[in-house]
Amino acid sequence: MRRTIVALVAVVAAGSLAPAATAGAPTGRADGDPGYNQPPEGACYRLSAKEVGRPSATKHAISCDREHTTMTIEVFRLSGPVDWDNVFSRLTVRCHKAFYAALGTTRYAKLSAYDFWWFRPTEEEREAGARWVRCDIGMHLNDLVGIQPIPASVRLGRPPFENRQSACLFGAYPDLRYTTCQRPHNYRAADVFRVKRLATTLEERQQQGLRCRQKVHSRHYLSQSPSVDEWKAGYHFVLCFKPHRLGDPRAGGTRR
Repeated sequence: MRRTIVALVAVVAAGSLAPAATAGAPTGRADGDPGYNQPPEGACYRLSAKEVGRPSATKHAISCDREHTTMTIEVFRLSGPVDWDNVFSRLTVRCHKAFYAALGTTRYAKLSAYDFWWFRPTEEEREAGARWVRCDIGMHLNDLVGIQPIPASVRLGRPPFENRQSACLFGAYPDLRYTTCQRPHNYRAADVFRVKRLATTLEERQQQGLRCRQKVHSRHYLSQSPSVDEWKAGYHFVLCFKPHRLGDPRAGGTRR
């Protein structure tokens, strides 16, 4: 999974702290072809929590009409020398852009429980010439259990989102983990606001996050500023989390 909790800044009382496509199995090609076994965009898969954490995915695509947990949102063909151990660093920004495009929103993407994963060809496929990387979209269940089935269309409207689609955190700061808001949690992603510059220090992130206090109407909150890769991909927003427990009758709402 590509989300990170590292950039979360805790602030306490004192204030300091694509339409889905149906696709079959990848097409096998001749040895030496960079597109060998390259999967199509829009292909759906039923991957488990362990499988999405591996560098390569080996399951064949299934019909998107069947229950599935990931969908391929973009496939990148690589050129030049490829360092397969560090290949994903070349594509993070492009995967972020594909992720926002698939959801139909950049601003509200991180209010949702959707995330993306990337996969490179297997060693056997690379030996046959494969030079591609795929990005898949999926949805958190929680970081300990894994991911949950996703609908045929992953496009989001405007918030508030359903609990099963919304991003929440469980655990105690700073050991927080992502989950969907239909499961036990301590914080809920409540709102976002645009910023004009990328915060590069903890002090700058804390300063940006101060506005969350008004956004969530609470003296206790968490803020998350964009990462460098997110910023390059066009995500120029600070995400605000508010204290929240499963079962709160206000679940699903955002406050302005």
